[in-house]
Formats: sequence, structure tokens, C-alpha cells
Amino acid sequence: MTSRNVKAFLLARLRQKLREIAGLLAAALVLSAVLALVGLLVLLLLPSSWADAVRSLNLKPNAASLARIRDALGSDWRGGAAFFGLQVLQVVLAPIPGQLVAFAGGAVFGFWKGLAITMAGVEVGSLAAILLARRFGRPAVDRFVPASAAQKFSYLLNDRSGAGFFALFLLPAVPDDALCFLAGLTSVPLRRMMGLCLLGRLPGFAVLCFAGAGAGQGGWAAPAVFVAAVSVGLAGWFFSDELVDLATRTSSRWGRR
Repeated sequence: MTSRNVKAFLLARLRQKLREIAGLLAAALVLSAVLALVGLLVLLLLPSSWADAVRSLNLKPNAASLARIRDALGSDWRGGAAFFGLQVLQVVLAPIPGQLVAFAGGAVFGFWKGLAITMAGVEVGSLAAILLARRFGRPAVDRFVPASAAQKFSYLLNDRSGAGFFALFLLPAVPDDALCFLAGLTSVPLRRMMGLCLLGRLPGFAVLCFAGAGAGQGGWAAPAVFVAAVSVGLAGWFFSDELVDLATRTSSRWGRR
């Protein structure tokens, strides 16, 4: 491929991604307004120590206010339970960004505890998505999965080994929550699919929890990991078509073995 062809390809892909962003902008604004309203209502219902810590972060976001959040939520079992529930919901209700939730989990609970709660919530949410699809069939997928994603990954419905799902779980910027609903329409054994979901999503969430755990702690490691994760995510989003094609070819070879 010549440099001119590369330039033309990059420009065409940039236009495509900008159109995608424009199409999502209105939905993002509506979602932000809804989340802001929900956040305000939740703040009114929080225990006083939690509410004071959240207000301090909002008024003066610094290391001290973040430490107050950690002390208030991280040491209370209700904080862990609430975060677990949020992780379950973000799988079933895909508009909630799971990556942001995982980063917040590392920031509030630390790396190991944040990662453990994150993966437990993700597994339970994934199980719920798969069981919903197996119980109600295609109508459940149509309700929870965008039509574009369902069409793009429809080839996975013929995946009997789960290799295609695992390859996609490993990739950044892939709607893996939507994949869980599609997995419910396949004949892949439930235990195997849950294991593939855990192993495939663990590396990405571990990186995000590590970066979150280092937030406000000083040093260069956590910021560097965060910047690297964002860079990889953006690159994965920009070249998502090529990565999905690569994952498809790779999983096909695995399936033939």
C-alpha cells in the first residue's frame, strides 16, 4: 500500500469515526442529563459520611478529597455492595461505561479489592445477559443490543467453541456487553462461556483498576498506565474493523483445531 493510499484510507476512516461520534453525541447528552439527575437523587439518599465525601470531591477535587472518598466508601461494606450492583447493571444496561466504572473501582477500593468486585459484578452481569437471551431469545437481544452491533457480530451465532467470543473479549473498544447477549443465542456451554468471559475481560479491567488505584497517589506509573490504556483504546476504536476481522480469522483457526 502506497503512502497516498494510506493517507486516503486514514482520511476515510476518520470521516467514518466522526460520523459515528456525531450520531452518538445526542444520545450521550441525554444520558449525561439522566445520570446527573440520578446522581443528585442518589446523593440525597447516601449516608451522611458518603455524601460529605462526594461533596468535597465535587467542590475541591484533589488528593485529600479523593482520600475521603476512599475512607468513606472503601471501608464500608455498603460501598462494595453498591459498586458490585453498579457493575452488574453496566453489563445489562450498556450505556453505562464499564471502563469508567472499573477505573473508579480501583480509585475507591484499591487495586485488588476493586478488581475483585469489578470482575465479580461483570461475571454476574454477563451471566444475567446470557440467561436473558437464552430465556427470551432474539427479542431480548433486539431490546438490549444496538442493531448495528447485532448485525456486525451476527457471525458469532454459528460459533460453537466460544473462540470467537474470547478473541473479541480481549480486544479494546469492542462492545463486549453486547457480545454476552449474543452468546445467549449460541450453543456454547454456559460454564465455558463464563470462563472465556472472565479470562478475556480480566486483562483490560486489571489495567483500568491499576490506573484508578494510583489516582492521586503521585508517581508516574499509574498515569503512564492510564495514558497507555487510553491510547490503546482509541487505536482499537479507530481500527476496530481490522481488529474484528483479525479476531474472526484467528478464532476460525482455533475452531478448526
